Amino acid sequence: MRSREFVQHCRNNWRNIWRKINLISVLVISLLASVGCMNGSSGGGEVASVPPVDYCPHLPSRAFDASNRVRIQGKAFYEYRMMGNMYVANGSYTVRPLSNTPATTFRLDINGTTKSYTCTSPCSNANVVANLRSVINADTSLPATATTTTEFGAAMLVVKPKVLGTPITLSNFLFLDDEDSGGIKMGAEPGVIRHVEVRVTDAGGNVVQCAETNASGAYDFYLPKNSGSYTVEVTSRSKNVYNTAYVLQNPTENTYYSVKHVVGTSADASLDPLLAPATGTLEGGAFNILDQIYKSQEYLRTETANCDNSGSPNYYGDCEPFTTAPLVYTYWKKGLSPGVYIGSRGAISFYLNGQRELYIGGGLNDDVESSDMDHFDNSVIVHEYGHFLEDQFAAPDSPGGSHNGRSIIDPRLAWGEGWADFFQAAVLYANSGATPYYRDTYGHVGCSGAACYGINYNENLDPTSMSYGDQPTDMGEGIFREFSVTRLLYKVVKTGSGMKFSEIWANLAGPTKSMKASPDPFKSMGRFHKLQYNNSPKTDWTAISNAEKQSVSDLGDYATPLNLNQSTCLSSNDGIPMSVKMTSTDDGSFSSSDQFNNNDFFVYRHSGGAVTFKVNWSGGRADLDLYIYRPGYVFGDNEGLVALKNVENAGLSGEEKVTVELAAGPYMINVMAYTGTDSNNVPVYGSVGTYSTTYKLKINDLRACPKPDGDAW
Repeated sequence: MRSREFVQHCRNNWRNIWRKINLISVLVISLLASVGCMNGSSGGGEVASVPPVDYCPHLPSRAFDASNRVRIQGKAFYEYRMMGNMYVANGSYTVRPLSNTPATTFRLDINGTTKSYTCTSPCSNANVVANLRSVINADTSLPATATTTTEFGAAMLVVKPKVLGTPITLSNFLFLDDEDSGGIKMGAEPGVIRHVEVRVTDAGGNVVQCAETNASGAYDFYLPKNSGSYTVEVTSRSKNVYNTAYVLQNPTENTYYSVKHVVGTSADASLDPLLAPATGTLEGGAFNILDQIYKSQEYLRTETANCDNSGSPNYYGDCEPFTTAPLVYTYWKKGLSPGVYIGSRGAISFYLNGQRELYIGGGLNDDVESSDMDHFDNSVIVHEYGHFLEDQFAAPDSPGGSHNGRSIIDPRLAWGEGWADFFQAAVLYANSGATPYYRDTYGHVGCSGAACYGINYNENLDPTSMSYGDQPTDMGEGIFREFSVTRLLYKVVKTGSGMKFSEIWANLAGPTKSMKASPDPFKSMGRFHKLQYNNSPKTDWTAISNAEKQSVSDLGDYATPLNLNQSTCLSSNDGIPMSVKMTSTDDGSFSSSDQFNNNDFFVYRHSGGAVTFKVNWSGGRADLDLYIYRPGYVFGDNEGLVALKNVENAGLSGEEKVTVELAAGPYMINVMAYTGTDSNNVPVYGSVGTYSTTYKLKINDLRACPKPDGDAW
């Protein structure tokens, strides 16, 4: 009897921490990372959690006697780092340092008007920036706004002094010298802190007034006219029709972030703009996270507006317009990886399924200079929020676990991660015309030392070449590949596709014909395709599904329904064929097992009681094993296993049979080809290659045959 080891995974909500850390380590730096498991508590003393303070109680803002009040106005902005780890966006721009150059002219074309400055060696950043600002601001005829993008795909902005929020936008950049020896590097306007809570407290800490910033980051309210002193605090919380998210420091104290003014109320006041920094105390990180969640909700509102109205361009059957999401608690702290909450030393970000808790990495061991930080990695933030949306608006079946984007993995996991990868691309890129990426960075451009910042990975999610690394080769393989799922969904909504996000949303979250409504406990991209294919009206996705090797009309590749008491299978064949693909990395473990080629997965609905499963095969060379899982299983994990038979049977024929008492309900039958060595340490398959066999599956002596076009639900 051969002994096969089952991998025991963490069996609690923290399983989702595997998502990002393995994606980075395997795909980019080829290192395996490990994450510790929690069993109940962390082993230390329990820390009592303090709930967040109530959202500001005086909304709408309180009214005061018009004859004895003052008006307080202001704006709030946040700095961020462009593309995760590049320059700080604070309304300025950066110039490449120049040296040993006698004279260099920098020329700026602003909507056709050329402004220039010639400096002499050495041309420092400060010198060029100061003089270009002077030239720009001296010309009162220049327009207030324009549009452009830089080589980095972001808007290039210059803000006039003292007028934060009314930037001059540079339309293009022309250099009289070679760009490599000098030129403008990067710059952008700070982000707007929009639709967030504004709390006003008196000297005793009592909340006396409330407001919220508008879409421009502005706030406007009244206070009693007196000689008192008040604190105006713009917080990292939104709970309104625009956004529903709190960004808090940790899950025990639940303290929000803020930028604030102290103001007297003897007269009306127009306050200087507040600016949450991207350096130092780093509150800009919290506000950037909050704004990415706002952008996500705004994208959903726009793309599903009136989708239940047949006269709307967004119309799609079974679509319900998105309004707002349930409140999500997002935890982030400067220099801290949320792995500390679960005993992990790695830098990670994750979402806790079912908990409405998002955890975003703030660095590692107080390092916010060169470690992996996610507070400005918008792809990571929106990806994790995508998991939250699926959790709240659909019915996810992902088991969690290791994944790296380019491997063949459990199709339930591939669907969940592929959806989240797609959602971030849709929010950040779909309406810009730019190439969609999943981008994760480490460190930042201002850190000290060689190679202290860079990109962990930068995955093109809409490649024009068909030679990308995870390209599926066989029909059906695409649903087992995370990035294949992402690419297909993105191509549906990309500019010029003629298709719309509302169709995806309806098939994900619709009330009657969706992933949410489906009772299938083994949902994957295959189930999503079947729903879309059978819904009406529907868009023809054939071209993109064929390119990604994804079948759209049946469940032949995973969670395949069965017909019992059949005399033959697949009409022209007296058995179920399997082509086992043996590679140099196969060692017989579940982690190396090819779930697409070397495993078949069938759904069986049991009425309760004793049941016998049997598989026998002949022809070719194979050693097949039989595993029966309950819903929610992890492949190769004995907790989800209800029965198995894996006797050593290397040869031209063999049989596995097991009888077990089972409760009524659905089960997954897994027929797996063993690719390790036998009891004599001899490989079952002599060498790398393809080995074919044919097997028969029986349940209680009734012939069980795949019925891909059927449905077990």
